[in-house]
Amino acid sequence: MKRLLPLLLLPLAGCVYYNGMYNANRFAERARKAEAQGRTFEAQGYWAQAEVRADTVVARHPNSTWADNAQLIRGEAMVHRNDCAGAIPALEAASFSGDSPDVAQQAQILLGGCYLAAGNLDGADKAFVALMTSPDSAVRQKARLEHARILRMHGEYQAALTTLDGLQGSVFDAERAADYGGLGDLAQAVPLIDQALARQDLTVPWDSTLAGVGRVDPGLASRYTTAVLALPGLSTETRDQLLLADGLRLLATNPDSGLARLRAAGSADPVTFASLSARLRVAEYIIGQADTLAQLELAREELTSLSEVGGPASIQAIRYLRILTRIRTYVDSVAPGSIQGDLATFSLAEAVRDSLPAPRIAAELFATIPAWWPASPYAPKAMLALAALEPAQADSIFLRIEAEYPGSPYLLLVAGDVTPAVLALEDSLQAYTGGGAAGRTPAGRRAPAAGAPPGQRPQDELK
Repeated sequence: MKRLLPLLLLPLAGCVYYNGMYNANRFAERARKAEAQGRTFEAQGYWAQAEVRADTVVARHPNSTWADNAQLIRGEAMVHRNDCAGAIPALEAASFSGDSPDVAQQAQILLGGCYLAAGNLDGADKAFVALMTSPDSAVRQKARLEHARILRMHGEYQAALTTLDGLQGSVFDAERAADYGGLGDLAQAVPLIDQALARQDLTVPWDSTLAGVGRVDPGLASRYTTAVLALPGLSTETRDQLLLADGLRLLATNPDSGLARLRAAGSADPVTFASLSARLRVAEYIIGQADTLAQLELAREELTSLSEVGGPASIQAIRYLRILTRIRTYVDSVAPGSIQGDLATFSLAEAVRDSLPAPRIAAELFATIPAWWPASPYAPKAMLALAALEPAQADSIFLRIEAEYPGSPYLLLVAGDVTPAVLALEDSLQAYTGGGAAGRTPAGRRAPAAGAPPGQRPQDELK
């Protein structure tokens, strides 16, 4: 009897295995039907049950002929439950199915989408290229479209257009619009864009399409942006992203229009990541346009408001505010000729150069050191930093350093000679900065002398 027991259990094991697979398929079909009828909450429950049954089959019968199908159901269930990252291992296993080409194909389709969601363009492309030889024409067309999209994302616009050759339909024309836009071929792009707008097509990759047009004609891209923003069904996040992109394009040629776009994005309700980025860009533009330290304060209100929101833009706003506060302290405490004022100015100039999008202010601060403290050993170092910020003036700045500071150890350092003198100067500067230069109030504040030498900047100019 003991010898017969394993043989008697074999049919039972097979029955349990078959029932597990049967139930996994049954719940998956119910989930698909519920989704098709708009019963999404109910579908989620069915997908969860299908995944549990499929898990059981894979765990208990990993080498069976049904294992690949079970992996496919597991992966599909996770995809529908918005867990693409968790679905990838199951879909990868199913995609290698040698028992069922249909299972392998369905897994490849889902796998390509999950790779795209994860930002793995190479993995996604490999899956779609494999599907381009499918016996199913619909699958082949979909795979070619996705392959073309990935080529576009890589900037290979002509190759993307070649991939789309012979494919007819609005979805393919929508992709062609982006490719021609990327190539800057407005003669081909404009008719396709106009047709897409006429049919109110939201499948067009409008961000890429408008970016391509904008590289050739920012004004035309802006007009098209206005038309796209009017399309019904456009999501708030997409709206703000398009406004942000258009605003940044326009800043170089039409600053007022660019700022208006950025402010429109920044006023979004509800708040989006793009709207917060737009607000930060407005503040950065104000900072970048400043010619004096006082003008930097014009960005404080926007930065203060943004710093209270949270998120990456808020963190950056807080960093900018710290520098603005340091600048305010500097303005109130440093005057021409003040003790250690050269150290305070150099330290602040480096902070502005490295932490604020305000190269003009950084250059002005570096130029202030030889103007206000001409005898400072750090004047040549400041002038070297100025030359890096103003390469067009670099030759004349170097000639001035050689003429006015011929014995400076910083000149020797440029020539590759690290002297004890330059090491001592750097140690002193590091000690000052590390000792809290931001909060120091150098002594000896006094008003600028009347009749300042040529090139010397009055204190009010820096404020």
